Amino acid sequence: MLGSIIKRGNRYTVAVYVGIDPATKKKRYKWHGGFATRREAEAFQVTLAHHPAFSAGLGMYGNSRLRTGDYLDQWLKNHSSVKALEEKTAAWYGQAIRIHLKPTLGHLPLSRLSPQTIQDLYDRLLHKPVGGCRKSRGKRTLSRTTVRHVANLLHLAMSDAVKRGLVARNPVDQTEPPSRDTKPTVVLTPTQLHVLLKDARASAPTPIWVLYLTKAGTGMRFGELLGLREIDLDLERGRLSVVQTLKHPGPRVVFGKPKTDRSRRTITLPGEVIEALRQLRRWRVEQKLRLGPKFQEHGLVFCTQSGRPMHQNNIRHKDFYPRLERLGLPRIRPHDLRHTHGTLLIGAGVDPRTVADRLGHSSPAFTMSVYVHGTSEAQERAALAANQLLIHLGSSVKSPSRGNP
Repeated sequence: MLGSIIKRGNRYTVAVYVGIDPATKKKRYKWHGGFATRREAEAFQVTLAHHPAFSAGLGMYGNSRLRTGDYLDQWLKNHSSVKALEEKTAAWYGQAIRIHLKPTLGHLPLSRLSPQTIQDLYDRLLHKPVGGCRKSRGKRTLSRTTVRHVANLLHLAMSDAVKRGLVARNPVDQTEPPSRDTKPTVVLTPTQLHVLLKDARASAPTPIWVLYLTKAGTGMRFGELLGLREIDLDLERGRLSVVQTLKHPGPRVVFGKPKTDRSRRTITLPGEVIEALRQLRRWRVEQKLRLGPKFQEHGLVFCTQSGRPMHQNNIRHKDFYPRLERLGLPRIRPHDLRHTHGTLLIGAGVDPRTVADRLGHSSPAFTMSVYVHGTSEAQERAALAANQLLIHLGSSVKSPSRGNP
C-alpha cells in the first residue's frame, strides 16, 4: 500500500514518500489529510497507488518544493540559449514573466499551479490597468491579444517542465485563454496615398519621404527597409534584395536575418521608387562630404544625417502620425502601408502568388486573408460586374406569359 496512515486528533492523514530532496538530501513527504475515518484514508491510498505520477515521485501538478517563479526564471535562461532566441523575443519573454506571471504565480509551488489558478490569472490580467501616467491609469487594460500571448508563453514553459519530468501534466491544457482582439485593418485609398506621398516629398527630409515611397511601392517591413544596404540595391536593373533587417536601432545597433526564409527575396522596383532612391543616394554623398570623418558609415540606404541607422519610433511619432493628423488622413500605422501595397496590387488584378512573393509570404492564401482588405472602389466594381451579369441574364431568359387570374 502506498504511504502511511497517521491519526492526528480525530482526523487521519496519508503521508506519501516522494523521494530525496536534491538540495538538502533529506527525505520528502507529501501530506494528504482531513479524512474522517481510517477507511476513507485507505480508499485514498488505493487511488494514489494507481496514479502514475507518484511512481516518479511527483505530485498531481509537480514538485512540491519548486516555486513557479524560480522555474520560469531558469526556464527562460535555458530556453533562450538552446533556441537562440532573438534579443527582442527574449526581452519580451522576460518582461511578461516579470510583470504578468510572477506577481500572481511566482510564489506558488508547481504542485499548486492548477488550471483554475491559471484561469483566474487570465481574468485578472484582462482587468489589469496599464499606462505610465495617472491620467491613463485605470482607463486602459491589457488587450485580449496580450493576455493570450502570456498564456501561450506559460503553456510553452509548462510543456518543457513536463518534458523534464518536473510536472506530471501541463495545467494550461485545461484552461481557456481569451481570444485575440479583432481590429479591422485600415488601408489608404490611392487618392489618400497620393496625398500623403506628395506632402512628404514637399516637406519631409529626403530619407523620410523616400522611405514612405519605397514602403508603399514594395510592401517591405520597417526593419527590412531600415536594414537595407547599398550592396543589396541594384538600381540599374531596378531590383533590391532583402537579406538583412534592423533588429535594434539604439546605442548598440543589432542587425539580423529576415523574419522567415521566404522573407529573403528579390523585389522588382517601380520606376518612381528607382528615381527616388537615386536622389537619396546623391543626398547621402552630400552628407558624407559635408561631415567628413564625423559621418558614421554603416553602408545603409536609409540613415540619419550622421549616417546612423534610423529609429522607427522617431519616424512614427515625430513625422508619420503628426503628418496624418495634419492632412486629415486615417491614423494608420506605418506598417499599414504594407497592407495598402498588397491591397492595391490585388485590386489592380495582380495574381496573389506574385503579391505573396513581393511581401515575403509562403502562402497566397495567407496574403489574401490577412493583408488584403476590401476597398469601396473594389466593392463598386464588384457591384457593377454583378449588375452586368443580372442584365445579361434578364435579356437571355424569356419572360413567362401572364395569364388571366
